[in-house]
Amino acid sequence: MFRRGVSSAIHYLDDFLFCGAAGSGKCAQNLASALTTCRDLGVPVAEHKTQGPSTVLTFLGIKIDTVHMQLPLPSEKLSRLHDVLLRWSTRRGGTKRELLSLIGSLHHACTVIKPGRAFLRRLIELFKAPKALHHFVCLNKEARADILWWAEFASRWNGIGLLSALGKVRPTVCLESDASGGWGCGAVWQHRWLQLKWGPGTERLGIAAKETISVVLAAVCWGRSWTSKHVLFRVDNSTVVSALCSGSCRD
Repeated sequence: MFRRGVSSAIHYLDDFLFCGAAGSGKCAQNLASALTTCRDLGVPVAEHKTQGPSTVLTFLGIKIDTVHMQLPLPSEKLSRLHDVLLRWSTRRGGTKRELLSLIGSLHHACTVIKPGRAFLRRLIELFKAPKALHHFVCLNKEARADILWWAEFASRWNGIGLLSALGKVRPTVCLESDASGGWGCGAVWQHRWLQLKWGPGTERLGIAAKETISVVLAAVCWGRSWTSKHVLFRVDNSTVVSALCSGSCRD
């Protein structure tokens, strides 16, 4: 396909997604070239599954909205995920086959819920222990805690994740925060600002924890206004920056 002029192609096995800049006509050109190549090679194409070019379409079960830069999880999938987690939240274990099904559902959801990967690793490790699919797997305390996290998150989540633009989109929110070791912390966003004076017992906290508090406070106060926006965090502590980046944020 690339020899035929197709660019910006993403594929998973036999599913293809073609991308292009807005208003460039590149998506239509890529799609037409790919379909022509398939016909010339005798490769069958599922016409009823072919979509676009469009700014909103579904790929591998995930809806992609490039106008609002969102990855909404379909409501039926969110409801099904919530029901599965509700059942597992009271269980002490299950067969390897059942655990594999749960992991598959959560792994798919992680496409949209980026922080969820941290709460999936211990379930995957449990899955490795038994050999046969019918063998029973006991959930340890850590695995049950991870499932409870997922259940709590799914019950409160609106089903929308952010579509990362790999740094090519300018942030729409810029937050600056800082903290001192002895006095307190503060944050500034546009014309808004906040400050907090350290209370008794906070002297035991390290500076990284105090820098994190300033970010968390800002998110608590203004986070609802940041829905579906790309946020630029200006933080001068490398530990906090690393933590924010690991959650697919910008430092």
